[in-house]
Amino acid sequence: MKIINILLAIISLVGLLVVFLSRKKYTYIKPTSDYYIYDSNNYLLSSTKYSIYLNSKELFEQTKSIKQIGGTQIVIVALSHLDNSNSTTIFNEWEIGLNDMGILIILYFDDSDIPTLTGYGYEAGANMMGHLTAFTFNDLADKYLLPFQNEVNIMTLYYELLNTIYTKIYGYNSFTYDIDNYIDIMYNSYYSKLPSSNKNSLLFDGYSPFKIILSLIFGVSSVGNMGLFFLNKGQGGKSLGYKYRRWNSIKSYIKLIT
Repeated sequence: MKIINILLAIISLVGLLVVFLSRKKYTYIKPTSDYYIYDSNNYLLSSTKYSIYLNSKELFEQTKSIKQIGGTQIVIVALSHLDNSNSTTIFNEWEIGLNDMGILIILYFDDSDIPTLTGYGYEAGANMMGHLTAFTFNDLADKYLLPFQNEVNIMTLYYELLNTIYTKIYGYNSFTYDIDNYIDIMYNSYYSKLPSSNKNSLLFDGYSPFKIILSLIFGVSSVGNMGLFFLNKGQGGKSLGYKYRRWNSIKSYIKLIT
């Protein structure tokens, strides 16, 4: 029994060392265990982040088994208006979307005491670009995001984007949401319990060392939705650089990059 315990301990230590040495390097920002929402500067309310996380995760789970076009992942990143990160680099390093059905939305905020949206960017995966164009997203933004008043605008745009994906791409009869439900919980601190808030996140960003050790010992590819060596949840998606960025301070200025 002692020999078995020693062997398991050695395997675990070696495995953990491999995890650290194999960690993927990111040019700008790296995904957390929340994956679908990134907001290191806390521009967004907890309720907004929590709602985006749950609904984006559900979208992927509901569509991942659909052949050729399944597995849509929507990732929303909140950055400073001064940030010059290349969205295509972020997209491809995060590997957004199964079957190249990923969407990356970057929200740019100023750094005032009450952050205001100053612009946004949209980028679609190599397959998604044929299903949800930049022009379609811009029309949704014109209708639901602008003029920006508060995060209700962001969530209305987000829900309408989900509606478009479910009904237009996947053929669902309908997608219903009640924005009043979001408004009711906007300032409720309960909605701060994202995976990254887990106490075990110090070493593995939300995943307990126990789960990691189990994964290493038994050789499974996933323990509690956790990859064996990489903790992000990208699905291998790639972007060819189909994107645009729009600044609120410059009326209707759109730059398409194809």
